[in-house]
Amino acid sequence: MEGSRDDRDVGEPLRVQLYVRHNTFGARTQQQRLFERVRRLEARSRIERTELRRWPDRIPANERSELGDVIGEFEAWAADRDLALAPCFDRREVESRFGGGRYERISLPIMCLAVYRNGRLQRVAPHVDGDRSYTVYDCIDDLEERLTGEKRRSLRGSDAIVPP
Repeated sequence: MEGSRDDRDVGEPLRVQLYVRHNTFGARTQQQRLFERVRRLEARSRIERTELRRWPDRIPANERSELGDVIGEFEAWAADRDLALAPCFDRREVESRFGGGRYERISLPIMCLAVYRNGRLQRVAPHVDGDRSYTVYDCIDDLEERLTGEKRRSLRGSDAIVPP
């Protein structure tokens, strides 16, 4: 996917949020490299602000919190474009450890990139468009090309990051 129709105007500044799992063994270097790449792009282009946010590996699907609202915003964005966040944002019904019963849980990806323009969500990566996975690497490659005119492809651009 070449990005959404909404992000074609490169004249408006962007805000980029990189979400990373805080408890992922072996992914810290990869997460840091991606964040540094976004920060370098910020220094050379129209990215107004880059934020690094840490999130857990999973949350209850009905969680009422800032993070729950963010996930809801991502899901609405994907639904509006006929895209899927699964399997990277995996919803499952699980047995409660406390007091029986079942509840729905969302597993969160190791890394997620969200791009905003004028406060409106423009992109979420990773996501799936038909049979193609659009990774955080694809997203940063596309942003770099659109904002600087330089075409660069990440070595891991076609790797989907799927939660365990």
